[in-house]
Amino acid sequence: MTEIRSHRKTPSRQTPLRMAVAFLAALTLAVGAISLSVGSPAPARMADGTQLSVQQECQLALTYPNRTSAQKTWLRTCVSALATPPAPSPTGTPSASATASPSVVPTTTSPSSTLPPTTTPAPTTPPPPPTTTPPPPPGAYPNATNRGVPAGTVLTNDSRCVLATANEVIVGKHFTCRLSVSASNVVIRNSQLDKGINNWTSGGGHSFVLEDSTVGTTACVGDFGVGATDFVARRVKVIGFSDGFRLSGRTTNPIVIDDSYARTCHLSGAHSDGAQADSNLAPVTIHHSTIDIRPSATDWTAAIFYPANPSMIADDNILAGGGYELQIGGTGPFVITNNKLVSGSWEYGPSTVPCGSTTWTNNTAVTLDAAGQPSSTVRAVACG
Repeated sequence: MTEIRSHRKTPSRQTPLRMAVAFLAALTLAVGAISLSVGSPAPARMADGTQLSVQQECQLALTYPNRTSAQKTWLRTCVSALATPPAPSPTGTPSASATASPSVVPTTTSPSSTLPPTTTPAPTTPPPPPTTTPPPPPGAYPNATNRGVPAGTVLTNDSRCVLATANEVIVGKHFTCRLSVSASNVVIRNSQLDKGINNWTSGGGHSFVLEDSTVGTTACVGDFGVGATDFVARRVKVIGFSDGFRLSGRTTNPIVIDDSYARTCHLSGAHSDGAQADSNLAPVTIHHSTIDIRPSATDWTAAIFYPANPSMIADDNILAGGGYELQIGGTGPFVITNNKLVSGSWEYGPSTVPCGSTTWTNNTAVTLDAAGQPSSTVRAVACG
């Protein structure tokens, strides 16, 4: 190229053909693969950093005198071909020639187009939160919203006032009469009993089981809601009566009130009770239930009124309202344990109990939150 550049600086008019031949020879060596055939030019891509200098050589050679038509055509092809941007490199990096002059715009290839495709695992999406209302937490005490007929139950009307078929199982019924049970082993589930249920007769009681049902309406009835002997009430809601449960012992079969809710209403002179016993009582268990007679103030006696009868267990209950919340008499034995007595809801005191015949353990005065659950312990309540 030294000779070409020397000629380019001071071209000799006497040897133009020799100059062209020398130039073309040098250019051929530089590009390596360019054909001098006019009909099939094959401009080469120079190594990085040399492309523009070769293009300039071709451009300058066009200005030399005595160029033949074939030479001019080839040189124009050289200029035109070398002005075309180089193909992108396999790695997606623009060639150095593209950075050598701002007149040439580099082209790049995204690495993703040259590398083997990769599979990205789909992100793990956590399951959506449940849309249904969760059940009360284990141990939640009964209140007006979590006991009684289950939500969504479809009820059909039952016009009977007397249930006289032994071993009958009744599910999903609405009774508008006050029910009288005159048969044994009657089972009532998921039902609405507007005016209460009674199985006492002068000749003795008839047994029934009442589960997941609501007894009463917003009206106030001057009677008891559920009674009176040889029955089991489980997950029952009793509202709108002057007395919640009546407990009478015409048989030796036990009476059980379990996981249920009772709230009385006010009638003047009614002497309301949440659970009231009569004489000759069979064994009674009241467990994990809420008995609230505060609406009956001050025509009340006690949340549990058990005046002169033996053998009762009252365990893990919420008791609210009454002259005394627990009023118990008789010979016992009585087991009174783990009960929550709502602080300040009594008229005279939390309890009056025959301590000599009573097992009394872990009974406390508490406050309740808006959902009727114990929110704080005020103090321990001693037997007395």
